[in-house]
Amino acid sequence: MGSVAGTKRAGDDRYPNLVRYLWRCYFEKNETLLRIGIYERDGAHYVSGMHFI
Repeated sequence: MGSVAGTKRAGDDRYPNLVRYLWRCYFEKNETLLRIGIYERDGAHYVSGMHFI
């Protein structure tokens, strides 16, 4: 559905270049929103969290 830049607190560099993606999906026959945070560090991409909304 879309993406938003991640928010940072002063001095917190755990998730550089964080982007949060929002997807509409179906989970166990129910429609839901899924939020996934993805960030890049040293050329590798990582998932920082996945949440059902």
